[in-house]
Amino acid sequence: MEERRKLRTTEFVLIFILILAVIGLCLLSIYIFQTVGSGNEPAPAATPTFATPTDTGLCLIDGKLVVGTSADYPPFETFTSQFTLDGFDIALMSKIAEVMGVPLEFHNIAFDGLGSALQLDQINAAISAISVTPEREAEFAFSNVYFVGSSAILAPPGSQQGPITSADQIASSRVGVQDGTVYQTWVQTTLIDTGKMPAGNLYSYPTIDLAINDLITGKIDLVLLDAGPARKFADQGSAKLVNEGLTQQRYAIALRQDCPLLRDRINSALTQLQNDGTMDLLVQAYLNLNPDEVEPLPTPQPTAPPPVTVVTATPPVTVVTATPPAGCLDGMALVKDLTYPDNNMTNPPVLLPGTPFQKGWRIKNTGTCVWNQQYVLVYASGNSPYSSMGGVPTPVAGLVQPGQTYDLYINLVAPAVPGTYQGFWQLTNPARKPFGERIWVGIQVQPPNPATPTSAPNAPAIYRFLVNPLSIQFGQCVQISWETTGNVTAVNIYRAGTPIWVNGPAIGTLQDCPTAPGQIQYQIQATGPGGTARADQIVTVTENLPPTATIPPQPPP
Repeated sequence: MEERRKLRTTEFVLIFILILAVIGLCLLSIYIFQTVGSGNEPAPAATPTFATPTDTGLCLIDGKLVVGTSADYPPFETFTSQFTLDGFDIALMSKIAEVMGVPLEFHNIAFDGLGSALQLDQINAAISAISVTPEREAEFAFSNVYFVGSSAILAPPGSQQGPITSADQIASSRVGVQDGTVYQTWVQTTLIDTGKMPAGNLYSYPTIDLAINDLITGKIDLVLLDAGPARKFADQGSAKLVNEGLTQQRYAIALRQDCPLLRDRINSALTQLQNDGTMDLLVQAYLNLNPDEVEPLPTPQPTAPPPVTVVTATPPVTVVTATPPAGCLDGMALVKDLTYPDNNMTNPPVLLPGTPFQKGWRIKNTGTCVWNQQYVLVYASGNSPYSSMGGVPTPVAGLVQPGQTYDLYINLVAPAVPGTYQGFWQLTNPARKPFGERIWVGIQVQPPNPATPTSAPNAPAIYRFLVNPLSIQFGQCVQISWETTGNVTAVNIYRAGTPIWVNGPAIGTLQDCPTAPGQIQYQIQATGPGGTARADQIVTVTENLPPTATIPPQPPP
């Protein structure tokens, strides 16, 4: 028994020593940890954190800055002769994305459809010489103003029109504007709503080059647009500059109202580009203006502080959204080429002159409206007078619900003149407003085989054949204009196979009023010793469309 007690005592002593050792090790560890954490060496600097694509208010799309632009307004946005997107706005947005450190993607969208594309989250920013107006500010957020421009007025080349110094001087003229721009609104509110100008004197066009074309051919008297593009057209000899500075515009980048972080990042980038001289270089390169010739930018408005949210048991969620417009929103996106892909104009398919072909696209209804036969694909613009390739307005067949895809085809003919052609097409809604992404046809026409008989020297050719507008209501009229080249002895104009002008001039215009609704084919035939050249245009005449301004009567040919 005595030996057993001694054994237990020894065990208790060992256990007690072991416990003390464990406690000592723990205290030593704590001391070492505290010493290292609060020693004389400075703690490592905090790594700056940047917004991720999921940050609230940054609104990136797949981690990218997706920008919409209407690439028909040089020198702000246009396509080069190498079929690449370029211009002041394009270069500026590229620099902004570079400063932000995010990938950039552009989409060529009809100007009228940029707002819908923003609200439909198809793009997260829009830049296209967009003027800041109270009406637009009610629906969208804007960046700081990046350029202050002014308006200009163009007259036909060689016109005897003197300088225009007031709005009243244009009240009796036929004035062309780009549809959806501030200039259309300005003419409407300043001249038409006040009774100074007849409503029929205002002509709106989906692209500005169509307005310039009508100015050259004498269908309108003046074109109202931004000073930058106006100077470019005047320098090219396409028009005469008769006014500059009648109104002033402030250009900014349009954004959704629920993307405050994106707006802040863009504003920060704009400030950096202005301070480091990049903006001056872009203005000189693209707008041909020296820094002292640029209007000073307005002082940026201070950013409103974020709303104060009182945290309760269930935190409230504050969501800022754009003011929803009345009715549905139209939107369209290209899914893929179905026939004759051109690989973004890097490898356009090769066709022989005069070859008929059918171009097809798969497109998606990204809006909230249902497409029907009143949604029509129309030609918008191209790099050549021949870029329409004989295509005619093509309505949607059946119904296309929001979110559905639709395969659309048009019949075309390769131009007779060898070269590379790109023609842009766009959808229009029942109100004839273009919207959505512009889609294009790109081909390369090779010279005929030397063994193939060629046309006679100086053979007749159709340089231009235009019918405007291509969609009208029954009872309205169209304007037909044409220009032929080569040795032409006779020009005949037909409506649905019936001649409406026989032995017309090589260059001329004509007004015609279709006698029945439906698809009306207009054709020109230019005949000479070298053969006969033909061109066609199809006009859609409907009975139950919203009223539109009629073309004012023209003097007889």
